[in-house]
Amino acid sequence: MLKFGAKLFSNNFIDQPELAKECVRLVEDGTFDFLEIMALPDSYAVTKDVITDLVKGRIKVVIHAPHQGQGMDIGNKEAYQHNRQLLDSAQRFADLLDSEIIILHGGSVYKEGVDELVRQFRMIADERIALENLPYYWTEQGMYFHGNSPAAVAQIKAETGCKFCYDFCHGICASCAAGRDRWQDVADYAALKPDMYHLCDSDWNGTNDEHKHFGEGNYDLARLLSYCPDNSLITMETGHGLPQNMSPWVKDVKYLRGLKIG
Repeated sequence: MLKFGAKLFSNNFIDQPELAKECVRLVEDGTFDFLEIMALPDSYAVTKDVITDLVKGRIKVVIHAPHQGQGMDIGNKEAYQHNRQLLDSAQRFADLLDSEIIILHGGSVYKEGVDELVRQFRMIADERIALENLPYYWTEQGMYFHGNSPAAVAQIKAETGCKFCYDFCHGICASCAAGRDRWQDVADYAALKPDMYHLCDSDWNGTNDEHKHFGEGNYDLARLLSYCPDNSLITMETGHGLPQNMSPWVKDVKYLRGLKIG
């Protein structure tokens, strides 16, 4: 049976405590199977007590480290010390909550190329780190992303020994932007035996990561999920904006569980 997870940001636990309580309850009662927490920079000290009380020892948790949106770029040599500071909260949360996976974006392509990403992964030296594949291009900064193809992910995994979080939408966006066959890329990513997955709905022909709720896009979700082995962890990365309650994600998980997969 596939395992579907909800996602919260660490600040949700203090800014929207009722939402966080509802989410944890829904994991405890089996509506969701686990929780992914996006560990925002410098949030550990102010959230650890409430997260400990609400989460520790009660549910399975995956941690997501900060990414470019929060100023972290693991491909940038000049940002190494800053990256380590931003990663610190994620590692502390993983320690606190016995998380086996810390998802980390590979960052942008600078003049040092993939060698810098590999160097930083090796310097971090945390076996919980899981590279997340990324879209092809970062429009805001005018830069390419590391890990935007199955071949790139395979190289990084081989050189660092890291885990792998396969984001379906990132992969499909990158395939479209690069002019590659989308289903072949899906199969090639799956062949790398991901440790977990991210899934949303979107435009099968698009190059943007839109985070649509299931049924709002045109992905063949059942076919995509057929590439996930039994017991796979799949975070539902659906929805934008500040959530008010968990009802859209309850609808999402019911949608997925109702699909005929395989």
